[in-house]
Amino acid sequence: MSLHDLTVTKSLTAAYFSYYLAVHLFTTVGSALTEPIVTGGLTLSPFKILGRFLNLPLTYGLVTYHNVVRSMCLREDDTTGTGLG
Repeated sequence: MSLHDLTVTKSLTAAYFSYYLAVHLFTTVGSALTEPIVTGGLTLSPFKILGRFLNLPLTYGLVTYHNVVRSMCLREDDTTGTGLG
């Protein structure tokens, strides 16, 4: 299915999952390829720290925006024809 055929909320869901998968792969592969930093008994991975910051748009930005869009009745998002979305 092409992106043109997706409704607004389904496009946002696709963007959410694509971004999440990219951050997950970046964090997992990066952590596997680098040595962790051990300081004072703590084991830190630069990729895991960076991955936490990259997840902020998912937690506070895209999810909130997605919920706002889903709460509105958009005509192009109405697949049933009832006006209920």
